[in-house]
Amino acid sequence: MREDLADNWGIRAITMYDRPPAMFKPTSIENRHELFLRLSTQHSVFKSESSSAMIGVETAFTKENDGNIELKSDRPFLIISSTSWTAKIGISSWEKYPWCDLSITYDHLLMLRQSSLIQ
Repeated sequence: MREDLADNWGIRAITMYDRPPAMFKPTSIENRHELFLRLSTQHSVFKSESSSAMIGVETAFTKENDGNIELKSDRPFLIISSTSWTAKIGISSWEKYPWCDLSITYDHLLMLRQSSLIQ
């Protein structure tokens, strides 16, 4: 972007890198479990697919075991992005904003998924 500003607009810019404030910390496993439980009441993708799962004890990502919360080893990927993105054909914000193109990430995740199924 700095080069584009210089080449096309004559603006001399300095690159600044975002860093989260110190108040931001990793979310505890207990808080993640509570969030996934709440989300699972509204969105089935967060529900456990296990037929033996007890409601309020297990989600697609976490489970409670003897009072301890743990991440499930077979949990799906969860990606959270600050970039708006849609998979609908014809809606391509990356044509105007190429840095918002998550299709490369998506393609690589599909490749990773396929390779892990083969092994």
